[in-house]
Amino acid sequence: MAYIHGFTNPKNILKDLATALTTGDVLNPDNNWQLVYPSSLDEITNKFVVKAQPVTDKLWVKNEPHTILNNKVTLNNTIAGNIRVYVLDKKYYLYWKKSGGTPDVMEFVVSGAKELTFHPSLEGKKILVSYEKPVSIVHEYYVKFEKPATLPNQTAENNHFITWVIGENYDPTTDTFPVDHYSEKGKINWFKETDNSLLIAKDWLPIEYWLSFDKNAVVGVVMGDPGLSTSDWLSSPFYFGSLRQIDGALETDLVGNFGGFGGSYTPPVLSKRYGDFTGTGITDVIMVATKTGRPYQAHKVQIFTGYEFREKTFNGQSLHTGKHAVSEIVLADVNENDRGILRHCLAVPRVAKEHGTELIYNRYISGEEETYIFLNINAPYTPINTSPDVLVGIAIRTDI
Repeated sequence: MAYIHGFTNPKNILKDLATALTTGDVLNPDNNWQLVYPSSLDEITNKFVVKAQPVTDKLWVKNEPHTILNNKVTLNNTIAGNIRVYVLDKKYYLYWKKSGGTPDVMEFVVSGAKELTFHPSLEGKKILVSYEKPVSIVHEYYVKFEKPATLPNQTAENNHFITWVIGENYDPTTDTFPVDHYSEKGKINWFKETDNSLLIAKDWLPIEYWLSFDKNAVVGVVMGDPGLSTSDWLSSPFYFGSLRQIDGALETDLVGNFGGFGGSYTPPVLSKRYGDFTGTGITDVIMVATKTGRPYQAHKVQIFTGYEFREKTFNGQSLHTGKHAVSEIVLADVNENDRGILRHCLAVPRVAKEHGTELIYNRYISGEEETYIFLNINAPYTPINTSPDVLVGIAIRTDI
């Protein structure tokens, strides 16, 4: 994983973002995304397209039949994650005894890379085992970034935002996606589009940006310089990538597991191109496809947070735990419900935390401690603004 903090301006933002995303991980170049249009970084002016190749590393094997002999079962594949064991004749599931030792009649133990051990009373029982095996399935998706030359319906120069589209099977020779294989257009604003901003936002306007990415996803924030205007600067989050599987998922999420969103000054233009819940990427996260195959649907943010208007004191740290409340960001489809978790980021209440504060997650837990930087966001339209508490910032992973 790579973490990059840098500065740019409207004239160079596309080239600088493309450079960071395609060359920024010097320790593990496999995490860098591939530039597919134009052919080199030096040719980037108002547009570029990158290819993401997220990897599925665990795959569910469903209902593999076995018979318990000598209290054991040897599976056909190495175990890489979750396991479920169903006893056929009695029609019940066994419990996974993760602490090891001798299992009782309702338990099983993982006793080897491909081996399960059971209580002697289950000798001869027929079972069905579902488990995750290690795989390396590479997927391909594309993100197209553009910087319109002028503001919408105006001739004024655009030094305020870039747009993006996610899709599949992009053709660099024609700079097109196949029909119905690309999303609606999203935005990422660093400045408001107002009459006042037209006097301030020039092509040299300083923009600060933060990126955290690997081969699976990129999450970041872009922010216009607050020193130029007390009213028009914006801090906008964005995300492009696959979702991390929720613990306890029934199957591996292989269909269209790639999404995107940004922060916008203007509200989304609603479309029914892919049905009533066509994604906007502004007040929702667009996912390439749902499990049933509906393309480019809106997925809403779900976070664990307090009531938006509850009374909050200056000290947001818990007196009971000594910690601040944070939440993983779960996405849910309107019909299929909870789907997965955004990678490399957390939702964090803004109370009693300064922009740029370092946060440590799972502190003092060896092998699980993670470091994040907390970033305030104020873009009027983001998926987080549809959550129970809009007074929330985003923390992105910084340890590499």
